[in-house]
Amino acid sequence: LLIAAADKFFDDRVYNPLKRELLGAMAPPRPPLDRVLAVCSDLSSTSLLQEYALKAWDDPDDEKADHP
Repeated sequence: LLIAAADKFFDDRVYNPLKRELLGAMAPPRPPLDRVLAVCSDLSSTSLLQEYALKAWDDPDDEKADHP
């Protein structure tokens, strides 16, 4: 659950904004690892982690599940 919550968090804070920036970028955006390291410390917030854990728990993403 914690890994799924972190996955949702990084999608919201890093990867989705990066995809939007790449679509209309004239100059290369900041590297993804730099972005991940910049927001990584936010995951220590209990309320933020709880918010993303609930999102991960409620996500009916059965197509990507690899466990029976």
